[in-house]
Amino acid sequence: MAIYLSSFSCEIREVHLSQKPLEMIKLSPKGTVPVLLLPTGRVIDESMDLMKYVLSINNPMGIMTDYTQNKDEVDRMLYIFDNKFKYHLDRYKYSSRYEKVDPLEHRQKALKILEALTVSPIFDTNKNFITNPKLIDISLLPFVRQYRIADPEWFDTEMPCTEIKNWLSDFLDSKLFNEIMIKYKRWEALSERVYFPPN
Repeated sequence: MAIYLSSFSCEIREVHLSQKPLEMIKLSPKGTVPVLLLPTGRVIDESMDLMKYVLSINNPMGIMTDYTQNKDEVDRMLYIFDNKFKYHLDRYKYSSRYEKVDPLEHRQKALKILEALTVSPIFDTNKNFITNPKLIDISLLPFVRQYRIADPEWFDTEMPCTEIKNWLSDFLDSKLFNEIMIKYKRWEALSERVYFPPN
């Protein structure tokens, strides 16, 4: 989303993390995505660093406004989601991968984090994601989308946070979401170059 919104352009290489290409490991030995190689040779391999980089070049629609106005709170919430929320999300969504894990317990703990987000000063229930996306939106909504995917029926009918449901619904219905969710063939060494956003 940040790459698209900032009008940044890059070659995109779709990889399967079960078959990580050597070219990717050479750039970033930790073996996670995303990995952005800049023309200078610098490698950016953290999502937040990548978002901040491309938006520092071009920040349309005031996407970084929430960050510049309330940096400490945005950083605090980003840390919570990247660490605590993701910890519980993994154990809720992929409980079979872990020993002695109660997925409902982790669903509830993740829900508490979502409830805390709704009372944070950076969460504005009156704004519309579609017309006014902010850094906090494009950073956290993918986590919330995965939380819903774990049990869509429960999320849609029983999950109590109406503000979160509406926020995610705006995101899923947005032109932005539909234009970035493109399926690519897995990259191989002899693959033709593919660019994002598409030309």
